Amino acid sequence: MDEYCNKCEHAQSRADPDPYDWFCDDDVKWHCQKTNKVIESGCRPYQEVKQPEWCPLLKGKQMTKMEVLDRIQTLFFQELSKKNSWGKNEVQVTYMKCTQKALMEALSNKS
Repeated sequence: MDEYCNKCEHAQSRADPDPYDWFCDDDVKWHCQKTNKVIESGCRPYQEVKQPEWCPLLKGKQMTKMEVLDRIQTLFFQELSKKNSWGKNEVQVTYMKCTQKALMEALSNKS
């Protein structure tokens, strides 16, 4: 299994030119044929595209410590972006909840 979508047989590169920037008129987007979802858009043709967390090929793959930490950070910043102001206690509780969720995801991927 590849770590990057652009090496996967289910990924397809499609033209995605930036209409406001002539320099990036060769941009591409990566589309997953297995899930019929856009993986990433506005990419340079030579750019490597990491597998998204929803990739069906990741099911059953054990997450590394770095992947779990990245997932905690992603969840945490998603929660932070939902509110303009946070109290110290709210931030700590939210971080703990995100940590718990990411760890549960990692454990569920193991089986």
